[in-house]
Amino acid sequence: MDFTQAQALLIFSVTIAVLFRKPLNALADFIIAHTKSKRMKQVAFFAKQSLAAAATSGIVTDQIKAQAINTLTARVQENGLGKHFTDEQIKFYIDQAIADSDKLSEQVPTK
Repeated sequence: MDFTQAQALLIFSVTIAVLFRKPLNALADFIIAHTKSKRMKQVAFFAKQSLAAAATSGIVTDQIKAQAINTLTARVQENGLGKHFTDEQIKFYIDQAIADSDKLSEQVPTK
């Protein structure tokens, strides 16, 4: 049985693909997780900014919360992240920003 160069190249290519499959899959998983984490951090930052812009008095009402949700939704869409976040997730980030601001206000000592 004679091997042609094409057959040898095919066997070599398949062997390389099999050997590097797991490391390449692990690298792809890492990149996906890193990108998702980066998006989540960015939206959390946007949520804090949206809440700060809406709540100038420091008191968060339902109207201010709705305004912050609308601001965050618009900002997410402007940055091309809309397909990665649902309305429920955006509301969650605003609720999280409210909780964080409440924690900060509780930690500030009064004189």
